[in-house]
Amino acid sequence: MLAHIEKTGCSWTRSAVRPEMLAQVLKVQTEPAIVLIQAEGDIHAICELLTSLLPQTASCPLPPYILVMGVGDEVDGVMRLYASGADEVLPTVLREPILHSRTEATARRLRRAQEVQRIRVRLEQGQERANVGSWYWNALTLETWWSPQIYELLDLDPSAGTLSFPEVLSHLHPDDRVAFEKAVELSVETKQPYALEFRVLLEGGGTRRIYCEGRPTYDEQGQLLEYEGVMQDIEARWQTESKLRRQEIVLGYISEQLPAALYQIRQFPDNSVALEYVTVGSVKGFEKLAEYKGDDITQYTYEIIEEDRPRLLRSTMRAAAELKMWVDEFRVIDDNGEIRWIAGQSTPEKCEDGSILWRGVLIDITERKLLNDQVQQADRLSTIGTMAAGIAHEINNPLVYLLGNVQFVLESLESEVFDGDTIEAADIVSIVGTEIQEMRRALTAAYSGAQRISVIVEDLMTFGRSSPVTDEAVDLRKICRSAARMLDSQIRHRATLFCEFEDIPEFDSNGGQLRQVLVNLLLNAAQAMPEDSVDKNKIYLRIAERDGYVIIEVEDNGPGILARDKRRLFEPFFTTKSRSDGTGLGLYVCRNIIKSMGGKIEVETTVGEGSTFRVILAIN
Repeated sequence: MLAHIEKTGCSWTRSAVRPEMLAQVLKVQTEPAIVLIQAEGDIHAICELLTSLLPQTASCPLPPYILVMGVGDEVDGVMRLYASGADEVLPTVLREPILHSRTEATARRLRRAQEVQRIRVRLEQGQERANVGSWYWNALTLETWWSPQIYELLDLDPSAGTLSFPEVLSHLHPDDRVAFEKAVELSVETKQPYALEFRVLLEGGGTRRIYCEGRPTYDEQGQLLEYEGVMQDIEARWQTESKLRRQEIVLGYISEQLPAALYQIRQFPDNSVALEYVTVGSVKGFEKLAEYKGDDITQYTYEIIEEDRPRLLRSTMRAAAELKMWVDEFRVIDDNGEIRWIAGQSTPEKCEDGSILWRGVLIDITERKLLNDQVQQADRLSTIGTMAAGIAHEINNPLVYLLGNVQFVLESLESEVFDGDTIEAADIVSIVGTEIQEMRRALTAAYSGAQRISVIVEDLMTFGRSSPVTDEAVDLRKICRSAARMLDSQIRHRATLFCEFEDIPEFDSNGGQLRQVLVNLLLNAAQAMPEDSVDKNKIYLRIAERDGYVIIEVEDNGPGILARDKRRLFEPFFTTKSRSDGTGLGLYVCRNIIKSMGGKIEVETTVGEGSTFRVILAIN
């Protein structure tokens, strides 16, 4: 806008053009203001006017542009006007058209300068709020420029001016200087920007962490022209991040001690599932689960036992549909190939993008399951033992009478009354003849069968008794025979059992538990045999002593065991039988029993040829 102060009928004098009058004009005019002053020889008065205006226009965002015309060509006068605040001094007065065009051009230039100034002010205000400063270095002139925030960030006095690169380094923490130098050197060599963090030494002690970024500019010949960049105070952010990192370390340590895995997964509408957070804690065998973090873990579900997948899918879908807590138990194959029981619990949360967020916990309950199953099995065995002992007791009473009477009849048939020493006896023998012999054979067979029943009853009563807590002297051959007799019916319908017993001295052990191991190994061997090849199927039960160790072997010529199954034979819940024929706990329990005795159990197998289970126990 043109603020044109014209003559008012008198010459331009101090009394004619008052400072407050011109200041009032400037206040009401729209920026940018251009003040035209036409002098008529009184240069001194105009200089005083300009000098008095300076304090009043100092607060303006953009001071007015002052053009003085008609001052002549006196050098001293022109210099005085410039010194007093004039922006342009012309010796003559311009004609109106030329003056108008000139002021319009000046106004456009001032508007551009004003816009640049406004942008600079906004930039400085934004940098101040963000604790950011900008800097510039001219590689040709070595000129350096810093924004006011740079001085504040580096804790420097702006009146000292900019510093050289070595001087800047001296204000950095000693441990960060080499890294800063190398970053700049690498940027120059590669002609790429650099970015790094460093600490500034503060005047009052302590440090401030700064983020610095620099970008070089090169000409077409590859000559470095300039560097420009920014610095930002990141001390508060770094302190917050450090606190979060410390908290994360503490939480990580705590979660590692928990007997559970904590997780957060996101289920997307396309049914893909991303693992966003996981800590496996002290749950062993699931270390690889952490490797799936951030990935689609749909493939990991195939580690779940196939039989459990449909039920698990139904329970999760129901929880997702109802947005209710999900609780379930399932079996998985861990990183070591072992079957583990897992209890899971999670609460689904519906998100705006249609995904479902699951935050929950997985707990390894394998040991608890084992304990429960072992307790149940022990209860069943105890019940069976009690029933067996009761049945044996009931059978034993009439069996005693049966054995006694059969023995009495046999002794009577073999007495001298029937030996033919008298004429009457000879006559009777000649009469009954063959019938007596048949009766003797029948009674002998009955007596033998009754004795066998008596032995079985004794074994059942022994099996039904509780095993002693402490070890006692055991006769291993007797225990082996007892186990074989107990399984006679199951074995002879599938194979022929051969017993090869060396003389083994009695040694201290738990006879009941040894019998349990033998029964399990013999039963497994029998069940491994096909029922249609009884004549070819063979089972060998051997005991021997070698160098102070008792060796018990159960060998069969069955189908053998696959290599992949052999590695998992002694795992809990693993079985090659159908779920109705086995729990997968038999060999696991056998191993634990032998291990508790200080021994070990081994297996040798060849597919198509058979298997040998070997128990090794120290006699002493």
